[in-house]
Amino acid sequence: MLDVLADGRPTGSPGPTLMPGDAVAFTYRITNTGGETLWSPYVWHDGIGGAACPIRRIDAGATVECTGTGTVEAGATSALATAQAWAADGAEVSASRTVHLVGGPAGDGFGITLAVTADGMATDLAPGPGLAGTVSYEYAVANTGSDDLWALTIWHDGVGEVPCADRWLAPGATVVCEFDAPARHGVAGVTAWAWDGAGSRSSASATVFSSVAEVAPVLALSMEAAVAGSDADA
Repeated sequence: MLDVLADGRPTGSPGPTLMPGDAVAFTYRITNTGGETLWSPYVWHDGIGGAACPIRRIDAGATVECTGTGTVEAGATSALATAQAWAADGAEVSASRTVHLVGGPAGDGFGITLAVTADGMATDLAPGPGLAGTVSYEYAVANTGSDDLWALTIWHDGVGEVPCADRWLAPGATVVCEFDAPARHGVAGVTAWAWDGAGSRSSASATVFSSVAEVAPVLALSMEAAVAGSDADA
């Protein structure tokens, strides 16, 4: 399990409000919820980089803390942090958390939110929906600020850049971008960016969980009858 604090404050949505341009100290708490010791914990925070983990062993039920620093961006932002550790037999264990921050006073004109669905189903909770074949993803990006935002760009890890027919976000508006891709199993990060007229960037991220559904084989049976050695259809 992974929990992330920013300057000692929880980072669940919408996140703590911090001053843009200031340094922010991140604390990554990794808890071993399994029954065996894990080794070599490692944390990667998108946009921040790797964290420092001074303790290299996590006993069953124990929690260790890793640390990192970043700079607060203007507006509402979110990014994916992922922790990894390894069992003695080399098996990898991982956990992810979306880290939310708000740069500047609430309502300062900046901010977007991002929600992702797959075949109309929510993807924000593990293990995610069971998917098969080609999946229709929808990415809903909302402008929560008071300024127009432009050049909306969305990136889905493992899928690629998502095409958006409408890349302008008026204040309070929501743009839905759509993309079809093969079903995937596991967790992936999705990030959206948009810019105001002065060039300031707003961003939001979402964690997408999904699993590949098992499709039962289709059985077919054909039968031909013969009567006294002749085809019954004759």
